[in-house]
Amino acid sequence: MEIIFVYNARSDKINKLIDFAHKIISPSTYSCDLCTLTHTNFGQRKDWKAFLENSSYLLHVYYKDQFEKKFKKTFEYPIILNLVGDEISIILDKNEIAKIDNLPDLLKEVLIKTGHQTP
Repeated sequence: MEIIFVYNARSDKINKLIDFAHKIISPSTYSCDLCTLTHTNFGQRKDWKAFLENSSYLLHVYYKDQFEKKFKKTFEYPIILNLVGDEISIILDKNEIAKIDNLPDLLKEVLIKTGHQTP
């Protein structure tokens, strides 16, 4: 099993600059709740970086254009997916991610939904 995190953002430099400005000027209208949970305006949150570096799970993080190019699939973003073999299933969709208030709760929900932790 692999866990895939897909941001509702594009990977090119111009879009990264636009996203940076948008998060500062109008954070309440920014369209990637996953970005908001895992990053500050100036980079990854320390807890997120630690989770990515120390997790015993196989994790992948993509911008939506990178994900679509690699997997030839589209979803409503942001999204968190489970990859087992060639099968992709949804762990948390855009609406579920939007209801989460902080990174610890996000990680807890991912682990619960993947059967690695009970509530």
